[in-house]
Amino acid sequence: MLGEREYETAGVSTVAYMGPATGLDRGFDQFQYIISDTLREAVHPTDLIKYLLRIRRHGGGLTADTTKHSTSYLVNETVKRAFNQHSSRDNSVFVYAHYNDTHHPYTPPLPFLDRYTSNLSISASEARDVAIRLTENLNEFVSGAFELTEVELNGLIAMYDATIAYVDKCIGELIEWVRSRTDNTVVVVTGDHGELFGERGLYAHKLVTHDAVSHVPMIVAGPTDVTEYEGDLIQPIDVVRTLLAEVGADQSTLQGIDLRHETRDYCFIQRGGSRVEQHLEWFDEYAPEFNPQWLHRGDLTAIRTTTHKYEKSDSRTVLYELPDEETNVVDNQPIVADRLNDELTAFWDTLGRPYSNERRIKELPPSARQSLRNMGYLVD
Repeated sequence: MLGEREYETAGVSTVAYMGPATGLDRGFDQFQYIISDTLREAVHPTDLIKYLLRIRRHGGGLTADTTKHSTSYLVNETVKRAFNQHSSRDNSVFVYAHYNDTHHPYTPPLPFLDRYTSNLSISASEARDVAIRLTENLNEFVSGAFELTEVELNGLIAMYDATIAYVDKCIGELIEWVRSRTDNTVVVVTGDHGELFGERGLYAHKLVTHDAVSHVPMIVAGPTDVTEYEGDLIQPIDVVRTLLAEVGADQSTLQGIDLRHETRDYCFIQRGGSRVEQHLEWFDEYAPEFNPQWLHRGDLTAIRTTTHKYEKSDSRTVLYELPDEETNVVDNQPIVADRLNDELTAFWDTLGRPYSNERRIKELPPSARQSLRNMGYLVD
């Protein structure tokens, strides 16, 4: 859509789900997919050399364990080259950068390793080992076959916070670099999902629509009316639609609202059912007793207001009065439940149904498959 408005477009990604395998590289004038198999063609040789020289600053030091090395530095340098290449022309530029270091495993670079471990009873390296062990045995942890002690959980959170701090630093440096070259850039920083750290006994971001997973950060800055939005709720698609409208692009095929003129009363969250059943089959191998009665089966749609979250699936309906997401108050607040059910049903009958049940994904190279396994995704 931006290309139709004569934008130069470039994308940089370090995760297989955002790239050629899923077709999400389509439409870009230039797309760099950075994994171990593609380093030589995706990253400029000079940037690889600089990265190696800074391997202690942006990685785990002299180790062949790739889980201890970060990729955000390579994303930054690749984005800079794409920006320079495309901004040298007269057209406007859109650059998409997907940072993945805050995903499993939480292994921050050495300078950030002990940033949040001063109050722990274990060392920073031991906390990192906990994070790696969680990733290597993710299904066991989620199913409850393995349990984390309080000390280990605090170490895991410390590693997660440290990776966020590192990525935050990298993004900040990139924004400063861009703004040193132009003062007419809109910046959007957001997350694709959050993480569970023991909420309802779960870890990672599987199975549920809990706020820990679905309530993600979003920062918008620059010359756009999006920053004037005064509503309490927002969905990422709203920002996409509004930015496209501001540059005159056709966004009539998109969901979402125009934040310049509308305010959102509800947010919708959906979670597919077939994938959950696959996960549950995996979990059953490690902990056959894992079968929470509160867990939704089948496709799940949730509608969230500032005060409530209403979830509906083939197996059950639940109403939570936020921030409590454990106590079902559907019988105690029937008026709220009926109102949200009507809104959810209207959404499901129009925009909320699956477009297709067909799975379309290209064959992944071995390193991409292993990367997805490390992140806790099903790839078989």
